[in-house]
Amino acid sequence: MSQVKTEEDVGDTLRFQETITLLEPFEEEEELFDPDIIEITIENEYTGEKVVEDEELIRHDEGKYFFNWDTRNVKKGDYRVRIKAEMSNSKEVTTYYIRLK
Repeated sequence: MSQVKTEEDVGDTLRFQETITLLEPFEEEEELFDPDIIEITIENEYTGEKVVEDEELIRHDEGKYFFNWDTRNVKKGDYRVRIKAEMSNSKEVTTYYIRLK
């Protein structure tokens, strides 16, 4: 397992915030953009149970998204969080871990 990004208490509502940027060819700075698809999957690292599967993140502003995860009915443990963003023919997946204690 990779390093745990954060530890939180079971029962909390966790807010995941993602910023999506794109670096165009011949440009020097990345710009915020909205992908065609942006989804989150959260699964228990040890049992493989998916507690959130392919849920859409909520758009806050151009290139800025969030998702609220209510952990009241979730067991303590380590969870793999995958954020998938797709645009045209490209896909990027970000993975990190959350520990609920």
